[in-house]
Formats: sequence, C-alpha cells, structure tokens
Amino acid sequence: MNYIKMSPLTGMVGYGGGSTGLTFGGGGPPASTDEWWGNRGVFAGGEPSASNSNVIDFRTISTTGNASDFGDLADNRDEITGASDGTTMLTFGGWTTWSQNQIQKITIGTLGNASDFGDCTGTISRSSAVCNGLYAVNFCGNSGSAVINRQEWVYPQQPGDATDFGDNTKSRGWTCSFGSATRGICAGGQKSNSSNEDTIDYMTYSSLGNATDFGNLEYHTRGSAGCDNEGVRGLIMGGVNDGGYTNMTRYVTIASTGDGTNFGDLQADVRGYVAGASNGSRGVCAGGYTGSAHSNVMEYYTIASTGQATDLGDLTEARNGLAGAAGD
Repeated sequence: MNYIKMSPLTGMVGYGGGSTGLTFGGGGPPASTDEWWGNRGVFAGGEPSASNSNVIDFRTISTTGNASDFGDLADNRDEITGASDGTTMLTFGGWTTWSQNQIQKITIGTLGNASDFGDCTGTISRSSAVCNGLYAVNFCGNSGSAVINRQEWVYPQQPGDATDFGDNTKSRGWTCSFGSATRGICAGGQKSNSSNEDTIDYMTYSSLGNATDFGNLEYHTRGSAGCDNEGVRGLIMGGVNDGGYTNMTRYVTIASTGDGTNFGDLQADVRGYVAGASNGSRGVCAGGYTGSAHSNVMEYYTIASTGQATDLGDLTEARNGLAGAAGD
C-alpha cells in the first residue's frame, strides 16, 4: 500500500496564553521534571478501510488484554499524531479530505470525547509529536502533498494555538518521535520524492531554534512508532523501509548522539504506519498496515532490555495512521 498522523506555572517569564501561545525570556522554557508517561495507553483515529475513523481506544499497559472504547474524536481522520504530558493527550492535524490544522484534547483519566484545543501553525498530517511533561512539540509532516520541516509547540495545560519552534534539518512526513525532559527526537520519514529517510534529529527544549543532527537509522524508514522509558532509551518500532514493510525495532540512547542499534522484532507481522505509547517501562506498538491488511495488534517491549515484542492484546478496530500516547 502506498499511503497516498491550568494554571500558569510559577516562575515563568513572559507568559502569554490563549491563541498567541507562550513566549519566554532567555530563549525557551526550563527543562521538565514532570512525567510524560502513564499506564493508560490511548490510541485515536486512523484508517480502518476505505474511510477514516474517529475511534479512541484505551488499554492498561501493565497488563495484557484487549483495548476498550474511550470515546470519539471530533471527526473521522487518519495520518494523525499524538503526545501526552501525563494527563492530557493532544492530537495534531491529520487527514480528512485534506491535511487539517486542528489540535484536539483528550483527558486521559476520564473517558469521553475529544475537545477542541487550538490550531497548528498550518495544515498538517503525517507528523510526529513528543512532550517532556510541560511542552509538546510537533515535528515535520505533510501539508497536502507538500512535505514540510516545521517544528511547533504548545503547552498542553493551556489551550491555544501552536507557536513556531524553528525548523527540522529535513522536510519529511511519516516521522516518529520520543524524548527526554531536555530533548525531543525525530527519526526517519518520507521525502518529497516518496523515498525514505534515515536521518535522526534532536531539538532542546531550553532554546527556541532549529533541530540538530543526532545520527542515522540503520535503514531508510517511514511510518514507524516511537516511545521511550522515561527519557533514557528511545525505540523506533516497525515501519516501511526501502525493502517494504518491516517488523524491526531500533533504539538510541537519548542523552547521547549516535546511530540506531538493533533492539528486537515485532512478532505478529511486519507493520507500518503504527502508533506508540509507553508507561515508562513498557513500550507499546499498536495497529498499522502489513502491506495487505490493516492490523488491530498491540505488542509491547520492555524498553530497558533488548529482545522480542510480546502480545498485549487487540485494538477495538484494525487501523493504521493512528495517534498514540499514554498517561493517567
């Protein structure tokens, strides 16, 4: 298949909420000491067949079993991405009949439908997002048929529009992301000529600016899922490489730069356009497309130890191009 997705903080300097976003003296926000993970994995939207889905599923990550219905997105969309600050999951853009700019909010601890949060800085689909517990950053993606290198951020506890965060080193869609309290990482993707990318970049939350080269994946890969174990090790799970759909998972050590290293394999099938979520120790890869069928499979890795994935359970609906995140 050729896929043609509060209250203000004390001590904050230059706070400006609402639709204008946040600005900071000294160039950027402080490093987070908050948790951006949790034991409830949430998976939203996607494409189950010829039409898109508005389904939101959830599953307790620490125990095996099937997902349950959580609620619905505002509309049917795929090519959507998500990030969580540990209590609030945000979904960015996505595709309906064109790339969208809406940011939707899901309160992870309370079952129910998504609500409007604000808008991205432009229309976007096929992006990837990461959060350090305070600030969520959305990387790259497509605006219609054009690939972009835009980086934008929001504060999940203050509804409003996204603010520009500089540029990525490459224009690409279908990236995957993960990070730590200080760094957000963007890996892989698909370039404008539809070829795959092996670049890994990182940005630092403490300064507003462009991304910096981190290293390279072993293979040129798009449509992978990312997650991390409390900011120590980041996984790049599944995807589509130059040889086709893959079950391979790679990892990097987030605090240092370097290339991706073999971690293990997904067991159910080769899968791309998957979603990821983590409870801080287990990393979940959910849904996707095998090259011939949509998948409802959820598998997990113990991120601290290399090895093969283990079955977690099934989504309520087989679909790819869905958003994933976790919290409590």
